[in-house]
Amino acid sequence: MDDLRAFAGATVISFPSGSDARESAAEHRRSPATLAERLACWVKRRAFRRELTRLLEASPHLIRDIGLDEAAVRRETQLPFWRPGPLAPGGLPHDG
Repeated sequence: MDDLRAFAGATVISFPSGSDARESAAEHRRSPATLAERLACWVKRRAFRRELTRLLEASPHLIRDIGLDEAAVRRETQLPFWRPGPLAPGGLPHDG
């Protein structure tokens, strides 16, 4: 009984419950997929902007023919690949 009284004032260290630990592990497993999705989005966005640049330089009339504003296309092509723009496809829900 004296041993129990000695532990009564001890600091308690809490560990995550089973469900919290499982959620944390699930988030960790999703991280590579999220990274892969982000990289794929960036690759698509970069290719899209390069194609827009090529079209703008070679045939600006085609930009107008497909219904895009030339000034908007120029702004889009100046953005870095990681930044979403109004014209680039492949946006992620957390892009912003």
